[in-house]
Amino acid sequence: MTLEALAFFSQKLSALKGIGTVWTERLESLGLKTFWDILAYVPCGYETCASTIDPLNLPGLIRLGVQIKSLEDRVPYKVHCTIIVPFFKKNSDYHVLNLDERTLPYQEEELSQKKNQNLCKKSEQLMLVFFKKPLYPLIINKSYTAEGVLERSGEGYVIKHPKLFKYCVENKREYRAIYPLKYGITSAFLRSVLQRIFLIYPHIKDWIPEIYGMPSQKEAFRCIHFPLEDPKNINQSMAFKRLVLDELLAQQLGLKELKIGYAHRKSLVCFGNSEILDNVLRRFNRALTSSQCEAWSKIQQELLEQHPMMRLLHGDVGSGKSIVAFLMLVQIATSGHQGGILVPTEVLAHQHANALKKLLEGTGLEVALWTGSSKKRLKGDVIVGTHALFQEHASFDALAGIVVDEQHKFGVLQRLDFVRKGKNLPHTLFMSATPIPRTLEMTLWGQISVSRLEKRSEQLPVTTYMMSWNKISELYLLIQRCLDRKEAVYWVCPWIEKEDEENFGKVIFRHQDLLAHFPNQVGMLHGKLPWSEKEAVLRAFAEKELGVLVSTTAIEVGVHVDHASTMIIEESQRFGLAQLHQLRGRVGRSLVKGQCFLIWGKTTSSLGFERLKLLKRCHDGFVLAQEDLRLRGAGSLCGLRQSGNSEYYFANLSEHQHLLELAIQLSETLKSQNEESVSLLLKLFGYHHLDLWNAG
Repeated sequence: MTLEALAFFSQKLSALKGIGTVWTERLESLGLKTFWDILAYVPCGYETCASTIDPLNLPGLIRLGVQIKSLEDRVPYKVHCTIIVPFFKKNSDYHVLNLDERTLPYQEEELSQKKNQNLCKKSEQLMLVFFKKPLYPLIINKSYTAEGVLERSGEGYVIKHPKLFKYCVENKREYRAIYPLKYGITSAFLRSVLQRIFLIYPHIKDWIPEIYGMPSQKEAFRCIHFPLEDPKNINQSMAFKRLVLDELLAQQLGLKELKIGYAHRKSLVCFGNSEILDNVLRRFNRALTSSQCEAWSKIQQELLEQHPMMRLLHGDVGSGKSIVAFLMLVQIATSGHQGGILVPTEVLAHQHANALKKLLEGTGLEVALWTGSSKKRLKGDVIVGTHALFQEHASFDALAGIVVDEQHKFGVLQRLDFVRKGKNLPHTLFMSATPIPRTLEMTLWGQISVSRLEKRSEQLPVTTYMMSWNKISELYLLIQRCLDRKEAVYWVCPWIEKEDEENFGKVIFRHQDLLAHFPNQVGMLHGKLPWSEKEAVLRAFAEKELGVLVSTTAIEVGVHVDHASTMIIEESQRFGLAQLHQLRGRVGRSLVKGQCFLIWGKTTSSLGFERLKLLKRCHDGFVLAQEDLRLRGAGSLCGLRQSGNSEYYFANLSEHQHLLELAIQLSETLKSQNEESVSLLLKLFGYHHLDLWNAG
């Protein structure tokens, strides 16, 4: 059954009829390639389509049965109708999803029974207004379904440019999922794809015992994508909790695989060279904090043992995780072995490589950068790389230890692929700034050792301001003052370019506009640029040849420029709080006082304002996460993966700690019973590797 279920979830969306090359490319732009991808694509909200008129909630989306009474054959085309009680057309192709197995369409006897009821009871008058002539002719006295935004005007009820269907549908309120989208894809299209997938969804043996009262995974997905009840509190529903539990259960099973693999393996002993280590600390030119010293002392001790180290280094933005990781790599390299550091972006890889080269200058140790596709063995004492280190042909000479920077940017599958690169099992240090409580941290990571870094006492908080989108020009005067003081300015936008008439939030437009005001002073950075251009821009920015850098969130994690004083974030309401906190942490990292400007756009909601106000007054990542949860409310639904805040599809560790504890209990049961469901869960959520511990 596991193989059948896995084959279903792994099917390409292109296997569905009607999804050709164009649709496949558009879906892939959202990260949707397989049935599992789209099933796990969490809606960002819901719209309600009413079936009865409520004068207190107008304008509002509605779907009504109408009977055509008269037509006006001129622009705008006005169609006068009478609203009727809906009837059901026999053999209708209209699809209604229910929570039972009977999804499409209604049974024939039901249709005939409903058809014998009162079909055309006269009610209110309605006018349909079309700005283009309808595609097919409308017939007087024929009944249709009209769907659109209902308004009240001097002429009565009006729907402008509605959708018309040649049949009437069930008279009931409908809740429709709305998804994060890109150009060329609509939520309606995604819902139609999901409907087709549910029609062929196989029966899968459930791995959650019935005593917990949770729906099956299939029913849980159906409740999220096609809710029958008001979805206002959907992430407090048993359906959503079921999906959270599945994910946390898969994670715990993956961590068990990791721990089992470490338990009976040996690693290389790394004594290090104290003289070179002391020299590196002097070049760092800043004393370690007490929490850094404590973490480094524990890491040093564990590197002297044959049992592989497995430690999480946890700290907020600016707490100094990088120098602790660099010291670990130096101790490994000065023991005659190789150390590797894995980072989430190419920009950060180059920055770490340059920083290590400066620290190790004159020591005879070689730092190598690996971001390409060469099939050679990885040479060098310290290897810095991105996801390219996951490639099958990338191999090391003598890997003794690795650092996984910003662990929430990588799946456990990828991390496990990386730790099997050495002949011996390498010492492993995970680094993360993900804000979770200490108690939850220990619950989540279990036997994995955790070191937590506190912020440096001398680091001043970045002063944060909020500004309206129509006052952007005032910031140009501020930028000029920064340039006069030789201070660097970041300007971050959510999009490279976008298919609309507005220019707000677009990197390319903002770069051109700033360049017109500050010639030869403005650089641009985004993911579509070749690395040679990125490198040239970053070097010029770091060496003060450029004073302003317009960028996407490519500079979110770890990028460090000493003289950067100002962060300007355009359309800031579109970013997650964790992202905004990370971006703000890019400035004021040296002796320069930092300032951050949050520019809110036209579409900012009241909740958006509250979240920005929270960021303005708070500088603690953990407090921000807790307060953000409170502001959103326990009933809100948030696709964490889409917001950039988490590696999870469904789970929020601050909110779902009780489910994490249940997942730990269930993982013990499943593992002891050798359930085949273990394999399926690990593969669905990416926490697997079949021959993980067969290397070397």
